[in-house]
Amino acid sequence: MDDGTADRSGYIIYTNNFNLSEVENLVQILKFKLNLNCTIQSRISKKSKLPQYYIYIRSQSANTFVELIKPYIISSMEYKLKLRGSFK
Repeated sequence: MDDGTADRSGYIIYTNNFNLSEVENLVQILKFKLNLNCTIQSRISKKSKLPQYYIYIRSQSANTFVELIKPYIISSMEYKLKLRGSFK
């Protein structure tokens, strides 16, 4: 339950140890099976200097995402569902 967080208007699922092909497969499943609007983002690892990929669930799907996962979130992790607000 700890490999993700809320962002300003969406949610991040960290998939740092997955390669790009695996993350692309996960995104396809999220899009077609769960109807979530999500994208693949990356950051360069400070240690390895290689890209690490993560999934960003966009604001259009934020409520759907929360409805899907909320029954499985333990109370000590519910703080991760609070969005941090927008740029506005």
